[in-house]
Amino acid sequence: MNRVRGLEAVTETKNGECKMRKRVKKPLALLMALLMMLTMFGSQVFAESTAPADAAAAVQGEEGTAGNDDDAGNAEIDSTAGTAAQDAGDGSQDADTKSAETAGTVEYVPEEQPNGVTVKAYAAEGVLPDGAVMKVTMLDAEGDTADQYNEAAAALEESDVDYAGFLAMDISFYDAEGNEIEPEDGAVNVQFEVDESLLPEEAEADTLAVQHLAETEDGIQVETVADAADVTDGTVAVEGKAVTAEFSVENFSYFTITWGSDWSWSDYFQITVHYVDTNGNELTVDSGQTVQNINISGVSDGRSKAYKFADYERTISGYNYIGAKYSQNENFSNAQDVIRMVASQNTTSSGGGWGSGSKTTRYLKFYNSESGAQNLIATLQEDDRWAQSAHIYLVYESNGSGGGTGGGGETITNASVTTGKTAVLKDDESGNYDLTLSISGDRGQADGEDVKVDILFILDESGSMDYSLYSDNDAGWGDSRMDLLKEAVRGLITTVESNDDIDARYSAVSFSRSQYRDQVGWTSANGVRTFINDLDPNGGTNYQQGINDGKQLLNSKRTGALTFVIFVSDGEPTYRGVDVTNYTGDNENGNGQNDNEGKNIAAAVEEIGSMSSDYFYAIGMGPEFGQDKDWWGNVTDKQGTVNLKSLANAVNAKYKGDSNVYSANDTAGLEKAFSDIASSISFFAAEDVTVTDQLSNYADIVLNADNAAEFTITVSRDARDESSANTWTTETPVTSEGNLTFQNRDGENVIATVKYDSSKKIITLDFPDDYELEEGYIYSVSTVITPSEAAVNAGMGSDAAGQTPDSGTGTHAEKGERGFWSNVNENAKVTFTANGEDGEEFFPKPVIQVQKVPTGSLTVTKVFAGIDAEDSDVIGTSEFTFTIEKLKENNEGNLVVDTDFTDTELGFTDGVKTITITGAASQTISGLPTGQYRVTETAESIPESIGDYVYVSNSISPENPVTVEKDQTAAVTVTNTYNHRDKTLTITKKVDGNMGDRTHDFDFELTVLQENGELLTADDYRQIAGTAEKNEAPLSDLEFDENGKAAFTLRNNQTFTIAIPHGCQYTVEEVNNDGYKVGIKVTAGDGDVDNGKLTGTLTENISATFTNDRTVNPPTGLIHTSAPFAAMIIIALGAVVIFITGRRIRR
Repeated sequence: MNRVRGLEAVTETKNGECKMRKRVKKPLALLMALLMMLTMFGSQVFAESTAPADAAAAVQGEEGTAGNDDDAGNAEIDSTAGTAAQDAGDGSQDADTKSAETAGTVEYVPEEQPNGVTVKAYAAEGVLPDGAVMKVTMLDAEGDTADQYNEAAAALEESDVDYAGFLAMDISFYDAEGNEIEPEDGAVNVQFEVDESLLPEEAEADTLAVQHLAETEDGIQVETVADAADVTDGTVAVEGKAVTAEFSVENFSYFTITWGSDWSWSDYFQITVHYVDTNGNELTVDSGQTVQNINISGVSDGRSKAYKFADYERTISGYNYIGAKYSQNENFSNAQDVIRMVASQNTTSSGGGWGSGSKTTRYLKFYNSESGAQNLIATLQEDDRWAQSAHIYLVYESNGSGGGTGGGGETITNASVTTGKTAVLKDDESGNYDLTLSISGDRGQADGEDVKVDILFILDESGSMDYSLYSDNDAGWGDSRMDLLKEAVRGLITTVESNDDIDARYSAVSFSRSQYRDQVGWTSANGVRTFINDLDPNGGTNYQQGINDGKQLLNSKRTGALTFVIFVSDGEPTYRGVDVTNYTGDNENGNGQNDNEGKNIAAAVEEIGSMSSDYFYAIGMGPEFGQDKDWWGNVTDKQGTVNLKSLANAVNAKYKGDSNVYSANDTAGLEKAFSDIASSISFFAAEDVTVTDQLSNYADIVLNADNAAEFTITVSRDARDESSANTWTTETPVTSEGNLTFQNRDGENVIATVKYDSSKKIITLDFPDDYELEEGYIYSVSTVITPSEAAVNAGMGSDAAGQTPDSGTGTHAEKGERGFWSNVNENAKVTFTANGEDGEEFFPKPVIQVQKVPTGSLTVTKVFAGIDAEDSDVIGTSEFTFTIEKLKENNEGNLVVDTDFTDTELGFTDGVKTITITGAASQTISGLPTGQYRVTETAESIPESIGDYVYVSNSISPENPVTVEKDQTAAVTVTNTYNHRDKTLTITKKVDGNMGDRTHDFDFELTVLQENGELLTADDYRQIAGTAEKNEAPLSDLEFDENGKAAFTLRNNQTFTIAIPHGCQYTVEEVNNDGYKVGIKVTAGDGDVDNGKLTGTLTENISATFTNDRTVNPPTGLIHTSAPFAAMIIIALGAVVIFITGRRIRR
C-alpha cells in the first residue's frame, strides 16, 4: 500500500512537474518575447548613439511613407463613395421611369427627326395601339415631297390665315404592320421645337402660329391649333434660338408653322400700270382711272405667283387693248413688250440669334411669254428692304369710233437740261472716287415744233461808231466799232441758226439823232443781215428813240415766242426825245455833246420802263465802259456802264439786271458778250428742278467717323463782267441733309438742299419749286464713293465689271477702261418743269473699278530675353497670340481702328486680324494695304512661367504704330522678358545627444551676395528679407545689414526658409554652438560644407540640416553603449520570473 502511495506520490510528482512545466512555458514565452523586444531596443539605442543623423532621416522617411498610405486610403474611400452615389443615381432614375409608367401616358418620339426640328407626342394608354410609331417628314417645294408641299400651300392660300411665309411638315402614326392610323377615342398632345435658322429674319415672333391642315369630306380644312397671341389653347413661343409649340389634336395630317411680317410685298415692289395710246399718251379709262398700282401678295419659299397684265385691262371708249410694255424708269419710248410677271422668294440660313437666322431674297421677273422661263426681259431683286419700282404700259389702239381723252394733239416739252456725272479716282491710293453730278440749263424743243425765238437788236449808229474800239479816234485802216459790231451780230445770228431746235425771227432798229434812225421789221436771218450790213455811222446818240422804236416792233412779236432784246451803244446818250426833227440847240432835247445833267439817260430809263421782253442785254463798246480803279484799288463803274445798268434794271423783262450788262472795250470782251447772249438764246429755263441719283449695288458712299454720308454742294456763275463771277460752296461737307445758300442774277438768296436716303442709297439735290436754272450757272453735288463688298467679291473679271462708261464721265472713260456701274442708271436723272410741262434728263454713266491697292508686308517676330541659351528648349511649342489692327485718322486727326476694313483673304474683320506664333519664331503677312498698323500681343497667351523662368515684362519695337509702305516689309519685334525663379534656401535645426537641450535657440548668420561677390541693392535685400519664414510663418524681423548679412535663430526641429534670386552667393553659419558638436548635411540641392559653414551659388533650391550633438558617456571608460545595462535588466527579470514560478510549485 505504501508502495502504491509511493507510486501515487511519484505519479503526482510527475504530474505536478508536468503541470509545472506547462505553467512555466507561458512565462518563458513571455520572457523570450521581452528578451527579443529588449534586444531590438538595445540595437536601436545603439544605432541612435552611433548615427543620430541617419536615424532621424530614417524616421522622417517612415513618416513620409505613412502619409502617402493615408492618402491612398482616402482615395480608396472616395472611389467607393462615388460608386455608391452613382448607384443611388441609377436607382432614382429607375424610380422616375416607373412613376411615368404608372401615370399611364405613353411618349412617342420618331426614330428620325428632320434637320433642325424635334417632335414629340404624348397620349393616354389606349389612344394609340401598342407598337404604334410616329413619323415626321418636312415638306419642301422641291424633291419627293413637292406635291404635298404644294397641296399645303394651296390650302393656306385659300384659307383666311394671314401669313407671310410658312414651314410644312407631315406628322403621322403607323401600327406595327406599317399601316397609317389615327388616334382612337382621345387626343394626342404634340410638342415640337424648331431651330430659328429655319425661319426668315423678318418673321415677327408674335405672329407665329401652327396650322393643322385637317382632311375632311369637303377637302382640307385649315385650323389654327397654336399661336403666340394666346388666341387658341395651344402655345407658341420663342425660347433662345428656337421656336417651341404645344397643342392637342385628334387626327393627323399636314401641319404648318406660319408667320407674319411687318413688310409686305407691296413694300418691296411697286408696279405702276399706265393706260396709254400707241404714242404713249395717257388715256383715262371709263371708270376715271389713268394709272393703278398692282398689289402683290406674299408667296412662300419655293413657290411663285404669276400676274398677267391682260387681267388689268379696263374699258376705254374708242380704244381696244392691244398689249403691254415694260419699263423700269417710266420711259415709254424704250419700253419692251411684256405679257406677265412672276413673284418668288428664296430663304437661306445664316445663323445668329432670333430674327437674324436667315436671309430672304425676293424676285419679280417679267416675261414676254405666256408660261415657262422663256423670253425673260427683266428681273427685279430685293435684298435690302427698299422698294424696287417698274412701270407697265397697257397700250390701246383707237378703233375709229371717237372718244378717248388722249393727248395726241398736245405739245409736250422735251426740256434739255445738260447733265454731267464723273467718277474720278482719288490720288491718295485709297481706291475711292470723287463722284460729282452737275446740271445746267439748255434750250428745249417742243414735240413737233421748234422753240420760237424773236430777237430784237437796238444798235447805236452814231458817228462815233466809226472810231476804234480802243480809243475815241478814227479807226483808219483798222476795224471800227461798227465793223466789229456787224461781225459780232452776224456771228450771233449764225449760232442761233445752227440750232435746229430753234425757230428764230429777227428785227433791228438803229439810233443816232431822231432823223437818222432806221429799222427792219420781223424778218429772216438774211433779212436782218442785209439791214446790219447797210448801217452807216452818223449823228449823235439818242437812247430814248431807239428804245421807243424797239417797243413798237415788240408789239408784233409772235405768240408763244421768247423775246430777246440786245441793246448796243458806244457812248453816253447826247440826245433825248421821240420823233424830234428839229434840234434847237437850247438843250431841250440834249446838246449833242454829253449828258452832264443826266437828263438824256433819265428819259431813256423812263422809256424803257414800258418795254416788255423775256430777256434784255446791254453791251457798251469803247473806252467809256467798264470800270475805273483809284489809287487805293477801289473799283467803280464808268458812267457808260452805269447808264446801261440803269436801263437793264428798269426794263420790264424776266431776265435782266447788272449781270446782263457787258463792257466790251476790246475784241475779246465783245466776242464774249455775244457768245454769252447766243448761249442764253439756246438756254432753256427750267424750274421745279430735282436731281436724283441711286448708287448701284457695286458702290457705297464713304462714311465719316460718325457713320454719316458727306456731300459738297457747289454753284458757280460765269462772269458777265468782272464783278458778276462767283462760286458758292459748302464750307464743310454737309451730312445726310444739308443745304447751300447762293445768289441768283438778281442778288436774291436761293437755297439748294441735299438729302441722302441710306436705305435706298439715293442722293437727292433739290431746288425751290419756283427757282429756274439760270444762264451761266452750273449746279453740282459731290461725295466720295468706293467699290462695295459686292464689287470686291465679284472681282474685275466678272460680267458686272465689264460695263463701258459714257464719254466724259471720269477716270476710266478717259482711259477707255471698263468697270462696274457706279449708279442705278435708270434712277440717275434730273426732273423739272418748263413751260408748264414736265421733263427729265438722264445722267451719263461712269464706271468704277476695284483698285489694286498698293501693298506691303508686315513681319512679326517673337523673341525671349533672360532665358539662358542652354535652357532655350523650355520655350518649346508654346503658342502666342497677336492682334494686328489697321488704323486710320478720324476727323479729329486721331488714329482709330479702321472698322470699315474687312478682307477675308487677309483675315481682317472690322480692321482686326489675329495671328498665332509658335515659340520663338516669325510670321509675315503679305499683301497688306499701305498705311499704319498696331501690333499687340494678347496678354492671355503669355505664360506666367516657363520651366525655371517667370515672366517679367513685354515690349514691342519699334513702338506702335508701324507704317507699312508700298512693296516694303515693316518689321515688329515683340520681346517677352523672363527671369530665373528665385531659389529657396531651407535650413533645418536638429539637436541630438543625451545631454542636448532641445529648447535652446541657436544663432545663425546668413550672407547673400551677387554672383560676382558684390553686394545687392538695399531694395533687393528688403525684398529677400520679406520672403523669410520660420516654420512656415513669416519672419518679419529679419534684416540685412550693410554687409549683406542677416541673423536668425533656430531650435530643435525648426526650419528657416528664404527666397533668394537665382545665381546669388550664399553663406550660412552657426555663430555660437555653445559647445555642441555641429554637423551639416545637405539634403536637397548642391551646397558646399566647409569649416562649419554652408556655402554655394543658388542655381537650384537648397535644403540642409544643421545637427548639434551633446552626448555624456559613463566614467568607467569600458562600456560605451547601453547594451550591458539591457543584459542586467533581462537577468533581473528572469530571476523574478523563476522566483514566482517556484513558489507556485511549492504550493
